[in-house]
Amino acid sequence: MDMTLATRSRQTGATLIVALVFLVVLTIAGITAMQFSTLEERMASNSQFRNETFQLAQNEIRSELLAFNASLPGRIPLLDAINAGPFSDGADGYPQKLTATELKQLGLPNTARRAVDTQTPIPAPGFTVVRYTQPSPCVGANLEFFECTDYELQTRSQMDNGAYSEQSQGIVFMNTKG
Repeated sequence: MDMTLATRSRQTGATLIVALVFLVVLTIAGITAMQFSTLEERMASNSQFRNETFQLAQNEIRSELLAFNASLPGRIPLLDAINAGPFSDGADGYPQKLTATELKQLGLPNTARRAVDTQTPIPAPGFTVVRYTQPSPCVGANLEFFECTDYELQTRSQMDNGAYSEQSQGIVFMNTKG
C-alpha cells in the first residue's frame, strides 16, 4: 500500500503541470486568432475605403461628362484644354515644352496639350483635370459636318484617412463644323 500512495502523489503533480502547459497552449492559440481577426478587419476596412474613393472618382468623371454635354458654359474646360498649348508651366511663369520622353511616359501623342483644371470641386480632397490629346476621325458621322477631338479626363479623390483613387478616362467629343 505504501507503493501505490507514493505513485499517486507523483502523478497528481504531473497532472497539474500538464494542465498548465495545455492552458498556455490554448492562450497562445487564442491570442493568435485575435491577431488574425484584427488583421482581417483592417483589410476589410481598407478595401471599403478603396472602394469608396474609387466610387467618388468615378462619380466625378460622370459629373464632368454631364457638365460637358449639358450646355456651352459646361464646355469651357474643353476649350481651355485645346488652347492650353503643348506645354507645361515652367518655374519662371513662361511655358516650357513637354519633352518627347515626358509624352512617352504619359502615353500621350505629340499633339497632346498640358492638363487644365476643370474648376469643379469634388466632395473629397482631390482634383480633376482635362487634357486635349488629338483630333480624331468621327466614326459613324458625316465628316463634312462634324469634327471630333480626343480628351483625357483625370481625377483623384482622397479620403481623410489617406485612401485615394486616381482615375483616367478618354473621351471623344463631337462638334459641328462651323
